[in-house]
Amino acid sequence: RGRAPPALERPQGSLRRHGTDQHGPLRARRGRAPNPPGGGAQRGLRDLGEIPSDALERIPRRRRQPAPQHLLRRAGPRRAQPGAQRRPGDPRGLRPRRREHLGGARDRPREAGIHAPVLHGGGPEAPARPPPCHRPPGAVEPVQDLPGLEVVRRGGQAPLREHSPVTVRDLSPHERKFYGDKAALVFPESYADLAELVRKAEARFTPLLPAGRGAHAYLGNPPPEGALVVSLEKLNKVLRYEPGDFTIGAQAGLSLAELRQTLAANRQEVPVDFPTSPEGTVGGLIARAPSAVRRARHGPLRGFVIGLHGVRGGPSRYKTGGMVVKNVAGYEVMKLLAGSLGTLGPITEVNFKLRPLPERRAGRIALFPDEDAAWRLALALREARVEPACTWVLQGEACPEIQEASSTPGTAEIAVFWLFEGHTSRVAWQVSQAEGILAKSEAVAERSIAGQELDRVMDYLCEVGSPGPLPREDLGIVRLSALPTDSKSIARQAERAVAELGFRAAMAVDVECGLTTLRWRTGEGAQAPVDQPIHRLRRILHEARASGSIAYLPPGLRRSHDHSLVPDPNRAHALKLLRAFDPNGVFCPGRLLGAGEP
Repeated sequence: RGRAPPALERPQGSLRRHGTDQHGPLRARRGRAPNPPGGGAQRGLRDLGEIPSDALERIPRRRRQPAPQHLLRRAGPRRAQPGAQRRPGDPRGLRPRRREHLGGARDRPREAGIHAPVLHGGGPEAPARPPPCHRPPGAVEPVQDLPGLEVVRRGGQAPLREHSPVTVRDLSPHERKFYGDKAALVFPESYADLAELVRKAEARFTPLLPAGRGAHAYLGNPPPEGALVVSLEKLNKVLRYEPGDFTIGAQAGLSLAELRQTLAANRQEVPVDFPTSPEGTVGGLIARAPSAVRRARHGPLRGFVIGLHGVRGGPSRYKTGGMVVKNVAGYEVMKLLAGSLGTLGPITEVNFKLRPLPERRAGRIALFPDEDAAWRLALALREARVEPACTWVLQGEACPEIQEASSTPGTAEIAVFWLFEGHTSRVAWQVSQAEGILAKSEAVAERSIAGQELDRVMDYLCEVGSPGPLPREDLGIVRLSALPTDSKSIARQAERAVAELGFRAAMAVDVECGLTTLRWRTGEGAQAPVDQPIHRLRRILHEARASGSIAYLPPGLRRSHDHSLVPDPNRAHALKLLRAFDPNGVFCPGRLLGAGEP
């Protein structure tokens, strides 16, 4: 850029001299000698004089070359390698080449065959492995071959040695009824002991059932005879608690009472309702995933599980999620394990996200003489958008039971209960709006509930679908799920179907979520077996395109019924998941899938 040196200021079409007869100053210039004094290179050119014509060479004018037609040079006939072919995805100007490995791990000795299918358009292929070889089960009792553990027979107490990795205790009457007399109950004290129990169970094909304190042993189909019941009650520590981040992580054996006490110190809670004096554990809470009383406001339990650790078949430990509330890494396997009843393996650690305790709670109950008047009030509360934390309709035997819990006098056929919670000013506005709606209803009695009475009512709604510590043999409990707009008709049909068979029914309906808990027991005129209403309920749910599950039936009748009241359209996918977590089928998959599975 800029002007050229003085020696080059001449047209490009000029002449220049070449050969051996060049002038001395030019030869000196080419040899990088200094310019002659007095005139430099310009003066030397003027002193050349006459130059012979045969010593001149014309310098051609520089011309602009045309732009290439292709960015890549077109392959010539000699550039392609022998046997190379052009691929469909190659640019037109790209010369053909053979497919070669790009180097790295795939070019190491004896590893090229593993990565070669990827380069040729195929997917990765796992190397062939021989089929697993298992030793056939022998004639021994469950956990007989565990180190440091004597033979356990018929659920009795076994003597322990000094450094035994697990302990054993007698089965309670509640556990013996649902687990069987031949079940063995063990308590691992570390994750390594738990993995060893899983390994032994898989080697001997012994059914293994994860459990907590046995408070909800009635859930699911009974396990096979001689099952090994593994309780994680000794793994009961709070691992991490960040009140400022509203997160907590605990081991699966931590009791719900201790969890509530820990969170109450900072006025926080996991918004999943369980009784004031619960008997379960954190792992059992995840395994059964109960439908909370305040589900309409806070959502299901799985929405508050942000991380989980567990043990699957193999055995191998796994981790999903973490301690971050907004976690988007990977699949949310922790939500899959909610409600699995232990069929996907033991849960060892759980992380929750928390919510602050509400400043104020205001409950109210209203009694009605007929069903239509009660449902009109419940639907009016839902349509008014006052957003109650819950709205429940209770009829049959459930009506006098909630009257007793709330100390509400009067005689009625059906009751409506609703609850507001949150900031004090907002709750005051909600209460005033609900009072205006209640004044237009046909209630024969109504009463505000707070304090201990409200705690008793919440405890009753938590346990309305539980058979109690000593379940009756003439009791049946199911849970029905439908759209909130269809809950009234389904509840009416279900109660009529049970009453026609001579059973006495108690029904509790969550109006906001469409969940119905139906409980019946044998009446004076009942002649049919206690599981007879199951067949009618299946037909009602099928016609309404709803779903449901069996919460409790006597163990003798439970084995002949599937856990779900309607066929599961995703059963094939559920079986694939079970095989992924439990390839040897030792975690009692029949507890959810029915009598067709072990």
